Amino acid sequence: MKKYKAVRCALAVLISCLFCMTTSYADVGSDDAGMEKLVKQLEKQVASLQKEIQTLSAAKPAVPKDIEDDIKSLQRDFSSMKADQAKATKMPSVPAAAGAVPSWLEGTNFGGDIRVRFQSNQRSNDAAADQNYGRMRLRYGISKQVNDELYAKFRLASGGAGWRAYYHSMGSTTSGFNKMAINVDQAYLKYTPNWLENTAIYAGKFPINWKDKGILIHSEGCGVEGLGESFTYQVTDGIKGDLNLAQLVMTEGTVGGDDSQMFVFDSGISGSYEAVTWGLRGTAYIFNGLNSQLGSTNALANTNATTGNPRTIVATGDVGFDVCDIPVATFVQGGLNVNARDENALAEDQNRYYALGVGINKLKKPGDVSFNYKFMYLQGNVMPGFLPDADLVARNAAGGNQMHQFELSYRLFDSTDLNLSVLAPRTLDAADNDTEEMRFKLQATTSF
Repeated sequence: MKKYKAVRCALAVLISCLFCMTTSYADVGSDDAGMEKLVKQLEKQVASLQKEIQTLSAAKPAVPKDIEDDIKSLQRDFSSMKADQAKATKMPSVPAAAGAVPSWLEGTNFGGDIRVRFQSNQRSNDAAADQNYGRMRLRYGISKQVNDELYAKFRLASGGAGWRAYYHSMGSTTSGFNKMAINVDQAYLKYTPNWLENTAIYAGKFPINWKDKGILIHSEGCGVEGLGESFTYQVTDGIKGDLNLAQLVMTEGTVGGDDSQMFVFDSGISGSYEAVTWGLRGTAYIFNGLNSQLGSTNALANTNATTGNPRTIVATGDVGFDVCDIPVATFVQGGLNVNARDENALAEDQNRYYALGVGINKLKKPGDVSFNYKFMYLQGNVMPGFLPDADLVARNAAGGNQMHQFELSYRLFDSTDLNLSVLAPRTLDAADNDTEEMRFKLQATTSF
């Protein structure tokens, strides 16, 4: 019986060792070679014990049944621990499909861009001195197709809280190397109902849902605030139409005061004939509440020219064609504020706007080059001054602002463009005196 007691003690010790050693290896993540060596050692010890039991069983008296049960229990525990250890040290399997993502990430997209710009402003006939500076822009957003009807997106952007304040000026403070300010630039839901085809409804702070040339509405893709609705429809096989509406809040009024609001009605048709594309569009910008909310936010381009709310009607025509397999796109645009009032006896009514432009080639692959030219003329009563292209309305001008803009772009990589812009803004005061300037912008933009 002493031998049997010794065997039972050995069994107990072995089971304890098995548990401790396998747990230890699972915790520290031992390598495969070390685990294989441990398993072989344990297998030898179990075999030795089994052999000793068999020897004792051949002797008289017979081996007690409780010893045999312990041996069987040991074998089961060993087999179980061996399986658990193999599972714990197994490397994660590679997803069956390349690029597979967790289910909760399906339909989610991440992306943004970084722009670095160096600019030089050379002035003439102006008391202000020439200026050279560097600027940066960062934008990054997350979007998700929640289901087949609902899309959500938010985007962060560098710059201040203003509508066009996307840039961070290098060395703009006396302390040096200050951190770049980041603000929420877009945050909205887009609903495309299955029960109403070709319809999209926007809510929140969303990019403009109507068509624009980036002149009367700043070209950075700023988020407007409120509601928007867009509809598209097929007129004929070769002609497509669209209707875009927006109800936007510009500023919230004080207690007892009116809110300032902006309403947009935009509609157009487009089509193609052989190698020629064309489009016609009409847009109405209706403002309300500017009388009680005039200030730096809602001031017109010429702040003293009127106290009315603009009712600006814009017409646009586009034509595209190929020249020696190079795509060429042209446009002409004109606008009129039908509610302008010349209350300050200016030389002109200050209610007109027009622009034209031509673009040659498009950037599709590395090595491509494109060229764009625009001419813009904007008088002071057409739109609130914070909305149009920033370079065009850099100064309040009683006589109007005009600008030539030349752009040469080169696609360096699939996601990186180099751009050189030359801008020639010119302003007229009430006495028709010119203020001329040349602006040079060299920038690189990378999307990721």
